Amino acid sequence: MDVLAALFHPLEPCLLMLCTDTSQSQSLERYLNPLSLPVEGLQPELQPTFDYEKSRHKVILVEPGRGERQKGVRWVDDIRRGNTWASVLVALTGADPSIRQAYQQAGADHVLRLPNAEPERETFYVELFQNPDYWNLAPPVVDPARLCLEDETRRLDLTFVQVQVVLALLYAPQHQLSFDDLAQLLGLNLRMYDVRVVEKFVSRLRSSIRKVFGTNVIQSVRGSGYRLNRGCISPPPSALH
Repeated sequence: MDVLAALFHPLEPCLLMLCTDTSQSQSLERYLNPLSLPVEGLQPELQPTFDYEKSRHKVILVEPGRGERQKGVRWVDDIRRGNTWASVLVALTGADPSIRQAYQQAGADHVLRLPNAEPERETFYVELFQNPDYWNLAPPVVDPARLCLEDETRRLDLTFVQVQVVLALLYAPQHQLSFDDLAQLLGLNLRMYDVRVVEKFVSRLRSSIRKVFGTNVIQSVRGSGYRLNRGCISPPPSALH
């Protein structure tokens, strides 16, 4: 079951693409036609009045031109003001780290390097939306009562602390926690803990989830902490009622 569909019924598994050139969204729909993934294009001038909350898209893809990268940060910020559940992907044909960080701070879940050549773009997008890290209609559910993550065919047993960390990431703003937040969950002394203890804990949790479900669900946020990829883990069933 798509948990977002349960929370926001009816939810159509479709993609919204925000870009200046509408031909880009038409090309994307052609690329993704074999995956039966519909694409809706949105021009930036229509963006201020677009109802992101009502749209219920699973993924919103932002592809700004080279001269629109600062504008693109504002687009992502506007999206996040009305929509907290869709995965926001930003595709850039090369950018310095400060721009990439600005997109992440505005609420982008992934900032991706987009190839310049048209044939390479098609391969890039087809592979992207075959990857459960970016497009997963049936993510595993965290079950705090049975201390596990599971989907229809797989199960990963977790410790009590691991479950608490997953839940905290799920409900944190932007699904992000600082090193101090995580240290507190681990019961460490906030005045003198070793950040490497936090890093080792998260690394083991991330590796365990990847081994069972094949997805990289936790991202490092440089110098700050960690973020849970949006839509990659579902909240416990009780949260749906």
